[in-house]
Amino acid sequence: MTTITRERLKQIYAECEERDPAIFEIRELVRIALVACDARPEGYIHLKALNDMRDRSSLLGRVWVDDTGSGDCVPLYAVPPAPVIPDGYALVPVKPTDEMIAAAMNCEDVLFNSDESFCVQFGNIYEAMLAAAPKPEANNE
Repeated sequence: MTTITRERLKQIYAECEERDPAIFEIRELVRIALVACDARPEGYIHLKALNDMRDRSSLLGRVWVDDTGSGDCVPLYAVPPAPVIPDGYALVPVKPTDEMIAAAMNCEDVLFNSDESFCVQFGNIYEAMLAAAPKPEANNE
């Protein structure tokens, strides 16, 4: 098992560009790891009780708020809530991807002049960019 420090995770997060979908996923994994670094146990359970529950020989196990100090306790962590995206909002990259920029440039609201300059009319450009944004995969757990 490799140990990665919190500082190294922050460095990796800062260095990842969001334009490449694979890098975007790596950046999200690093963000999750940073959150996990800050997690504190909600309680402790004896290893024997945990094993009994796993083996289905018991459905109950006493949980302590603090570690008993006996050396055979396992920390229990709460699962963080999934982020909620309100209706009418979309989760999109902070920096537009190449596909988003291409969608904006191909939108009918971008008018190109003969001198290769262009005029932007903002009507549907934002919607075109949102439609081209990478969609996060649904978590089917």
